[in-house]
Amino acid sequence: MLMKICSFLLLVSFYSTVVVAQISPRIEKVLSGERQQIDRLTIANGSTITLLPSVFSKSDLSLSAKVEQLQSLTLVKVYYIYTRYKQSPQFDQLSLDRKRFSQLQKSFPEILTDPFIEWEIIEQTGCDSPENGTNFFHGFVLVHRPEPSSDEYRLELERLQRFLKSPTNEFEELELDLVKQQLEGTNNSTAPKEATQTAVVSTNARYIDGNKGLLTALKNSFAGDPTIVTKRVDKWVNVRFTVTRDSLLTNVQFDSNTPDNLQVVVQNALLGLNKWIPASENGQNKDTTVAMEIRVSYARDVSGMYTVNGSRPVFEQAEVEVLEKPKPDNSYAELQKTLLNASTVYKGLERLDKAEKFALVMDVTGSMSGNVAAMKRWIELRNDSIAFTSFSFFNDGDGRATRFKKLGKTGGIYTTYSEKEIGNTIETAMDKGSGGERSESDIEAVIHAQNSDSLHTAVLLIADNYSEIRDIELLPQVSVPVHILICAAPNGVREEYLNLARQTNGVLIYYGEVINVSEVRRGGTLHVGPAAYSFNGKNFKLIEKEK
Repeated sequence: MLMKICSFLLLVSFYSTVVVAQISPRIEKVLSGERQQIDRLTIANGSTITLLPSVFSKSDLSLSAKVEQLQSLTLVKVYYIYTRYKQSPQFDQLSLDRKRFSQLQKSFPEILTDPFIEWEIIEQTGCDSPENGTNFFHGFVLVHRPEPSSDEYRLELERLQRFLKSPTNEFEELELDLVKQQLEGTNNSTAPKEATQTAVVSTNARYIDGNKGLLTALKNSFAGDPTIVTKRVDKWVNVRFTVTRDSLLTNVQFDSNTPDNLQVVVQNALLGLNKWIPASENGQNKDTTVAMEIRVSYARDVSGMYTVNGSRPVFEQAEVEVLEKPKPDNSYAELQKTLLNASTVYKGLERLDKAEKFALVMDVTGSMSGNVAAMKRWIELRNDSIAFTSFSFFNDGDGRATRFKKLGKTGGIYTTYSEKEIGNTIETAMDKGSGGERSESDIEAVIHAQNSDSLHTAVLLIADNYSEIRDIELLPQVSVPVHILICAAPNGVREEYLNLARQTNGVLIYYGEVINVSEVRRGGTLHVGPAAYSFNGKNFKLIEKEK
């Protein structure tokens, strides 16, 4: 009997060793980082957020999208979120963390191989029971650029078009990291310290599918009701109801002058919308009253179907009026103002060599509008300080699907030789694009500028560090120095951009710092921000990144 027990223990020990051995060093590095504490996070899907939820105390992940869709996202940051509560003192949180990360790695390995995706671990401290734990989010929150959808891309283009018509020193951009908005104002404590109560941004009750989802649900309900359709009803109805802290819709009340038949129609429609996110304050859900004015109409194509608490919602669809400050269909999303002279692009342009004649090449795919605005503003104010001989903007293929993009023939490149035509050329390039994807054809655009501009002495590539270079193998066709002004690179620069600068005798401009990559010799090390790279005489390779 003792031998059987010993054998069983050895087997368990061996199995545990194998499981740990299968955990990648990347996972262990992420899990060894600091863990920020907050009472509770309120999270919903949105245009810049994708949720991969787990269950309280369980390791399985629920993929809210196909793996192919996840692979197409341009990821900026990933949050791993769990609750601190332990039903048993022997519970091993780190073991559960590893299992969840292993599930993620199995389904979506790319997320753990890209060293430039930021990671943060959030420990929620407000859970006090297993029953309460089911009300907290557990799992991964992917922060990414909006998917290349026509609606989202159109809103970005419209913001940029308004800017180009009336340039200022500020530009409005979509805030991607909606979790960060809730974390701001916390005490930044880290586990295993005891948590203190922290103030979190209060939120109103809202429909989980957003404004557009609520509008669509109401239209479908009314347009399919024979009471509405046969009598061609088109009336506004005032109604109030309660969204409870448990996400239930109750206590529906109408104005006294609302006909009984419309009360029945509207109440049935509202009670069928059982996907509400409750209001919250200081991280705690609370009951709240919602007042709506709803247009009950037989026509499915009417706009302005409802107001909430006296305010018209903002939609991203073309048939609804676009307000002065349009927002995407995301209850949390906000536009934030950016000072252009403080941006990486503006500071980088300040450091250009005035002796060069530049053919400017710039990525204008999705979420680059703030960088485009900074470039345009700088040239507008400093047009006599640097010699630009041409301006080329690329959208990575005019909306072509990846399978139709041939190496060196992707297209979507638009060029002007006149500073006055920069705005129109940018609008054309963005209008014909579709938001881009994770990898892009930078080298093709560089070769295009090189071959079409006979006056330049160097190419200035304003590049998007969140995207890989798809056509790096075309690099031998580049015959002029390529100086790279890198955008969106808080954690270092992708190796291919360093190799492009080095092999063409160009420089890297990183947050206003000019880095001469040609000075690094074989066997040497290059430091760019928090990242370090080895050089083997031909290529750079990332060797480490600070926390």
